[in-house]
Amino acid sequence: MRPLQVIQISDLHLTPHGQVPVHGQQYDPWGKLANIIDDIRRLPTMPDLIVFTGDLIHDGSADDYQRLHAIVHTMEAEFDCHVRVILGNHDRRAAFYEGYLPADPGPYYASRMRIGNNDFYFLIQRLAVMRQAGWHHNSYNGWENIYDRHRQSGLFYFCITP
Repeated sequence: MRPLQVIQISDLHLTPHGQVPVHGQQYDPWGKLANIIDDIRRLPTMPDLIVFTGDLIHDGSADDYQRLHAIVHTMEAEFDCHVRVILGNHDRRAAFYEGYLPADPGPYYASRMRIGNNDFYFLIQRLAVMRQAGWHHNSYNGWENIYDRHRQSGLFYFCITP
């Protein structure tokens, strides 16, 4: 059995269309993402999972998230792997929900998947409902106890806490 290959890419801060890169970035973040994808192509073993964790598009619009969704869809097809995203505090949830997701996620966006004998959880610990940082949704109660249910299998827990 070969080892599980997971790639985590964090804090892209992709630039919304027509804006300059934030945080003093000297190189176009979309170009950096293209370089990351090229680096993945050169790996000797393709990943089983790619996870983008937080701050995907700095104050992006629905169109920006549609652009990212197209890239993620292409990555899934090209690398024949799962690709998941988690929002960060610089992402605009309403724009993400409109441009990236095929349906309304309800009060929060979180998911779970299984690869082999490994469980992967993806969630946003703090949500910006009405943009109030620090709000904790009651539906998350109990997620912290998932470790007890996974003593015989692998557990990967991707969580953003802005």
